[in-house]
Amino acid sequence: MFDYYINRGIYVDDEPVGFVQYYSNHENGRPEEVFIDQLMIDIKHQRKGFGSRLFR
Repeated sequence: MFDYYINRGIYVDDEPVGFVQYYSNHENGRPEEVFIDQLMIDIKHQRKGFGSRLFR
Protein backbone atom coordinates (compact mmCIF):
# COMPACT_ATOMS: atom_id res chain seq x y z
CA MET A 1 0.00 0.00 0.00
CA PHE A 2 2.77 2.48 0.85
CA ASP A 3 5.42 1.17 -1.52
CA TYR A 4 5.99 4.62 -2.99
CA TYR A 5 7.10 6.24 0.29
CA ILE A 6 10.80 6.90 0.80
CA ASN A 7 12.01 6.94 4.41
CA ARG A 8 15.31 8.49 5.47
CA GLY A 9 17.00 9.03 8.79
CA ILE A 10 18.76 12.33 9.43
CA TYR A 11 22.15 11.93 11.10
CA VAL A 12 24.86 14.27 12.35
CA ASP A 13 28.18 12.65 13.24
CA ASP A 14 26.50 9.21 13.31
CA GLU A 15 23.87 10.47 15.79
CA PRO A 16 20.23 10.25 14.67
CA VAL A 17 18.60 13.68 14.87
CA GLY A 18 15.46 13.17 12.78
CA PHE A 19 13.43 11.38 10.15
CA VAL A 20 11.77 12.31 6.86
CA GLN A 21 9.19 10.42 4.81
CA TYR A 22 8.40 11.60 1.28
CA TYR A 23 7.27 10.48 -2.16
CA SER A 24 7.60 11.85 -5.69
CA ASN A 25 4.76 12.71 -8.05
CA HIS A 26 5.34 9.93 -10.60
CA GLU A 27 1.61 9.32 -11.04
CA ASN A 28 1.12 12.75 -12.62
CA GLY A 29 4.29 12.61 -14.71
CA ARG A 30 6.22 15.03 -12.50
CA PRO A 31 8.82 12.92 -10.66
CA GLU A 32 10.84 16.05 -9.80
CA GLU A 33 7.94 17.19 -7.61
CA VAL A 34 8.25 15.79 -4.08
CA PHE A 35 5.66 15.63 -1.31
CA ILE A 36 6.84 15.60 2.30
CA ASP A 37 4.57 13.34 4.34
CA GLN A 38 6.43 13.43 7.67
CA LEU A 39 9.34 15.43 9.02
CA MET A 40 10.51 14.91 12.58
CA ILE A 41 13.50 16.49 14.30
CA ASP A 42 14.47 15.47 17.85
CA ILE A 43 13.64 18.29 20.25
CA LYS A 44 17.32 18.50 21.32
CA HIS A 45 18.23 19.38 17.72
CA GLN A 46 15.39 21.70 16.75
CA ARG A 47 16.08 25.30 15.70
CA LYS A 48 19.52 24.33 14.36
CA GLY A 49 18.58 24.30 10.67
CA PHE A 50 18.44 20.54 10.05
CA GLY A 51 14.91 20.65 8.63
CA SER A 52 15.75 23.64 6.41
CA ARG A 53 18.76 21.85 4.95
CA LEU A 54 16.48 19.13 3.58
CA PHE A 55 14.89 21.65 1.24
CA ARG A 56 18.11 22.92 -0.33
